[in-house]
Amino acid sequence: MTVVYVMVAKSLERISMPRQQTRMKYPETGSAFHLAIFVLCALMGCSASTTRGDGRPAAEGGSAGSASGGEQGLAGENGSGGAGGTTATTGTMTGGSGGAATGGTGQGGSATGGTNRGGSGGTVSGGSGGTPVPVGKPVFLAQGYGKRLVVSCDAGRTWSFEIPGSGSDADHDVGSPHGVIWGNGVFVAFWGWGTPAVVEHSTNGKDWVQGKYSGNSLSEPMFEGGYFAAGGGHVGASSKDGDTWSAVRDHLSVGDGGIVRAYGSGLLNGKPAFVGAGAGRYVQSQDNGITFQPGMGPVACADNLNHESGDIRGAGDGQLFIVTNPGQVCRSTDGGKTWVSRTAIANGGITDVLWAGGMLSAFAGTRVSRSADGGRWASTNLTVPGNVPLAHVGYAADGPNAGVWVAANTNGSQFFHSMDGVTWTRAGGGRAGANINTLVSGYVAPGGACP
Repeated sequence: MTVVYVMVAKSLERISMPRQQTRMKYPETGSAFHLAIFVLCALMGCSASTTRGDGRPAAEGGSAGSASGGEQGLAGENGSGGAGGTTATTGTMTGGSGGAATGGTGQGGSATGGTNRGGSGGTVSGGSGGTPVPVGKPVFLAQGYGKRLVVSCDAGRTWSFEIPGSGSDADHDVGSPHGVIWGNGVFVAFWGWGTPAVVEHSTNGKDWVQGKYSGNSLSEPMFEGGYFAAGGGHVGASSKDGDTWSAVRDHLSVGDGGIVRAYGSGLLNGKPAFVGAGAGRYVQSQDNGITFQPGMGPVACADNLNHESGDIRGAGDGQLFIVTNPGQVCRSTDGGKTWVSRTAIANGGITDVLWAGGMLSAFAGTRVSRSADGGRWASTNLTVPGNVPLAHVGYAADGPNAGVWVAANTNGSQFFHSMDGVTWTRAGGGRAGANINTLVSGYVAPGGACP
């Protein structure tokens, strides 16, 4: 086809050119030559001999080059940017539209066009999607006796906001601390032991609202897979929003064999697994804390736990660990239905256990023992200013504070922060007061504990 086109063009060229000229440009638009070329292209089709990627006219005798429909969109906050638009192959065709972003809130690309430039392409907004990012200021919060609360708004470097509370260290008191946790945009705190329980929640860390719960005291709130759950000496409870709680008694009361004092949570096949242990027995819930059923395991791991020493911790999807104050270690891989003994930690004295960076870290004063599987432990002496024993430790697993460790001494007069959980730096703030019991990470809305 190209050969025919060239031969016809040459023949017409000889017909239309004056005899005295041997070379000249093609005649202007509207000439007999141009009309003939147009008719031949319409009948037989023409192929570009030279193209330009920007859509401008190609070399003499060629058609307009292809123009990209649009640039790639900007990446969304939690997703990839949109793909580039479709391509226009001739100058008179409309260019492709900008691609839509596949996630996040990014914008799709846009194609600038016009005649012989690939046509005009529209701007397409990116789609929504991706993992939601918590809204608010990342913080660490410490809970202490007498309803004491202390907040750090700068990754544990200073602890400047405090609700001092009553100052009482009494355990059987309405201000006795029994755990605080963050989830679904709110902090939830449990208070009181031996008295009717008080459940409070806050979005800003300063203003706390009493939740809708009436019953015996609860201990160690848990949050997993969008659900809150908790247990106490005689009863458990569950909640979706941290405000309204439904009490459950299944296999938790003293009549079932003793008080279950320690609770923890993890994931099993992506779904929440809430577990408890105490008085030599185990309980577990795999229906979001609505009911609890008995578990089975070594008596030693369930006999040396309470809400102040030792812990139950989830370790990724499918593993749960119990580490007791004397150092016994047990593991479950079925959501707490069955437990098996692992290697004990020498010297014991465990106060806090955390799963961080793919490792269990069990703290005991000035020492930390670490293990990836609960079977082999390596102990390290902590480097703390003044060699102060750490009473309780917290850790941020995600967000802007991810990888930061925080700790406090017993009475909260000294706080510390670390990037590895071994070498610690003294933080600003802190004062002698009621003893600190728990440290957790979360987010607060502006205008409360943080500016």
